[in-house]
Amino acid sequence: MRPCFQSEPITDKVDGANRIYDTLKNRGTKHMLLFLQYIFQKVTKLNLEFQSKHFRQQLLHNMMTEKYKTFNTTIQDIDPSQESLHQDIGDIYLGGKATALLLSEPFDNDACKTGFKNDCN
Repeated sequence: MRPCFQSEPITDKVDGANRIYDTLKNRGTKHMLLFLQYIFQKVTKLNLEFQSKHFRQQLLHNMMTEKYKTFNTTIQDIDPSQESLHQDIGDIYLGGKATALLLSEPFDNDACKTGFKNDCN
């Protein structure tokens, strides 16, 4: 933890720095940041393809087809509103770093862990 967040509220009475420090201290913040790092890499890669100045429809089609194959079903059968098709919360992959942190620094109880995974879902 950076000492500037500890000293800032005391010296300057800055409420924002105190809130940032409290958030950084909360168990789960690092877990969520590591999950976001993992998922944003995937989203950014796809987003860059959509913003390309060159015609890349075939490449985009292939990328999307590969992503949908990970769902183990056909594209036509995917319906996000049908909860019976949702993956079990215990089977959601959070990325290597977030998963490793969950093992080395687990949440205090199963409800917190489930809540974290629901937030990532």
